[in-house]
Amino acid sequence: MTLDATSASTATSHHDDPKHAADPQRTADPQHTADPQQAVALRARIADAAIEAVRRHGTLTPDSATVATIAGVSAEVVQAQFPTWDSLMTVAITRWHEARMAPLHAVAANAGAVAFLQKIVESNAQDPHLIRLLINSLTVGSDPSHPASVFLRHQYESFYRAIRDILVHDIAVGREPATLDPGRGAEQLIALYEGLQIQAMLRSGVDVVATFRRAMTDLHDGWSAPKESSSRTAETFSGVYEI
Repeated sequence: MTLDATSASTATSHHDDPKHAADPQRTADPQHTADPQQAVALRARIADAAIEAVRRHGTLTPDSATVATIAGVSAEVVQAQFPTWDSLMTVAITRWHEARMAPLHAVAANAGAVAFLQKIVESNAQDPHLIRLLINSLTVGSDPSHPASVFLRHQYESFYRAIRDILVHDIAVGREPATLDPGRGAEQLIALYEGLQIQAMLRSGVDVVATFRRAMTDLHDGWSAPKESSSRTAETFSGVYEI
């Protein structure tokens, strides 16, 4: 996902215009500033406070007062910068996601897509409330009428392309079989990754890290298995539905 503190502002409502939000006439709070760099820093500070509020309290929709207390600003400042929770959530979850992805880029380059996703799964297990918030953002992205939908769908597509491109490199260096289609492989990896995350949220006792490792072993076996010809597949199912 791409990010700076204002990168998601265009994906939120038109009320979340950063120039309008930075208008010093909006509030008398001394921490509300029209300086562009200070405005970006303020938005980042509030977004980070929102993430901390979710971690501390477990709710996916902390109120402005809670976020303001953690950020050390007034609730009016929070409301001026982010008039809706969705606008704040979009920026906050993107900041958090990019921060946790940064140290994993080397894993992708040196160990490949599977190791990269495994590290993400391990990171997720340490931050369950934020994973709930991340998955909740997928629901927002799936709603075409939502102001943040275009931005979130773009971010999701970027994640898919990143996994696909890592697999292209994995195949080129011999880490994955040459018969693997990287686009389909990316679809399978993401389906496995996200499906297990949802199960871990809704089912008790799911060890998502161990389950991911086991599932990846099975998936790898499938990738490496000799591919049957289409004629062989046709023979297998020939006559199945004959009466």
